[in-house]
Amino acid sequence: MGIIQRFKDLSTKTKAIILGSSGAVIIIAVVLGIVLGTGLTATTMRLIRAEGSVSIEDGNGNTKPVLDSIRFQSGDAINTGADGLASISLDDKKIVTLDKNSRAEFNKKRNQIELNLTKGGLYFEVTESLKDDETFDIRTSTMIVGIRGTSGYVFYDENGREGLVVTDGVVHVTATNPVTREVREIDVYGGQRIKVFLYNDRATGS
Repeated sequence: MGIIQRFKDLSTKTKAIILGSSGAVIIIAVVLGIVLGTGLTATTMRLIRAEGSVSIEDGNGNTKPVLDSIRFQSGDAINTGADGLASISLDDKKIVTLDKNSRAEFNKKRNQIELNLTKGGLYFEVTESLKDDETFDIRTSTMIVGIRGTSGYVFYDENGREGLVVTDGVVHVTATNPVTREVREIDVYGGQRIKVFLYNDRATGS
């Protein structure tokens, strides 16, 4: 059984535990190394791997064919089912892999890339530090994960809480309470993990 298949068979909770262990960097490097070995160097977003149930939609909600190397336009979204897994090359140094039962929307404007993860989880890998004029953000309902050059996993757990595991490098997280509008910021380093808990009945900043 291949390493990608083994990851597909794990629950999100189990994957988070594995990603938090000392072997996480090795495991994630092997998974992404398989994808990076395809030789794609295009600067456009494109699908480079799909397994199981995977669907793609354009910005108007129309279904697009799931084809090798199909290009993603800004506004497109991808969904994975219970047996699905999909890897997308954002350019020649950024790759994301959607876990099963996940959905992400893609937006790109020049050197600014934003992914909106609305359910499930995704792995991210940036092999080179971003330039000063580049940005790469992953959004959830309460978090913005600012990535400069690192790897990790962003996810919703079984209770719908958002979390982040960083396997290498550092990311900057901005969390916003949608009810109180309270904003908290934190840097998360390799080997660390966070989860977002919302408290709507306490004073801002407490």
